[in-house]
Amino acid sequence: MILLVFQEFYWVCPPPCAGLFVLISPADDYSSGNTIKEVNAMTGTITATNKITNNANVTFRAGKSNTLNPGFKADGGTVFKTEFGGCN
Repeated sequence: MILLVFQEFYWVCPPPCAGLFVLISPADDYSSGNTIKEVNAMTGTITATNKITNNANVTFRAGKSNTLNPGFKADGGTVFKTEFGGCN
């Protein structure tokens, strides 16, 4: 996995561009910083049951779907976005 810092955001997109991220708690919880999780812009999916807390700023970007399953939580005071798009 490659971690690139781009305009103070942590951009996580392992080469080649991933087709799937499954984010689970507590391993994939975010409590601070700026993070973008990105998968393939055409077919990628992100499935999440993780937690976003404190002052974290997190974006999930996928070409096919972003699915928030029971257990997913974004607390008040966080910034959480889902977007269509992704890497190639």
